Amino acid sequence: MVPLTQAEREQVLAAIADAELRSAAEFAVAVAGSADRYPEIRLLAPALIAVLAPPLVLATGLLEDAFWLAILPAGLFIAFSAILLPDAIAVRLVPSRMRDDRARRLARTLFMDLGLTTPRDRAGVLLFIARAERRVEILAGAGVAERIDSEAWQMVVNQFVQAARTGPLATALTDAITAATALLSEAFPSDDRNPDEVPNRLIEL
Repeated sequence: MVPLTQAEREQVLAAIADAELRSAAEFAVAVAGSADRYPEIRLLAPALIAVLAPPLVLATGLLEDAFWLAILPAGLFIAFSAILLPDAIAVRLVPSRMRDDRARRLARTLFMDLGLTTPRDRAGVLLFIARAERRVEILAGAGVAERIDSEAWQMVVNQFVQAARTGPLATALTDAITAATALLSEAFPSDDRNPDEVPNRLIEL
């Protein structure tokens, strides 16, 4: 996956800084090349092929030499493991439900690890993208649900999802931060007691 350029990183970080000036919420952005390594696919599939290929080849008469039958499993395992190394290939073989679950799990883990559960008024927000899975999430603290209408917040989420799938990633992120800030600045207005409780973060995994 192509990482964000330095200019794009600065664009997103500037949007985060502006959002935290205009509201008491705390923002972070995480962009993962893939939500998981999916060892079930990367290792199990080549192993099954390696185990099943020799008896199938022997049964069809395509190969009978004992030497080649002995080295065939290792060769197939190495070959198919190499084929499945790129995320773009391996992730396509993963069931959609598993992709969704792994993306959500990573997003929730990052939300907690980045300290977004601790800001005052529980107004932490994480914008998360798993690029290989083409999954996007906006996680918000419980305080956001209490003060912002769910339909208005869902509109921000939907716009972010659409923009991230069809346009430049940095633009989707900055537009989502701007849209979220418009809501959060009313529900969580900035005041003189507006410490930076969570460092402005843009994480690329």
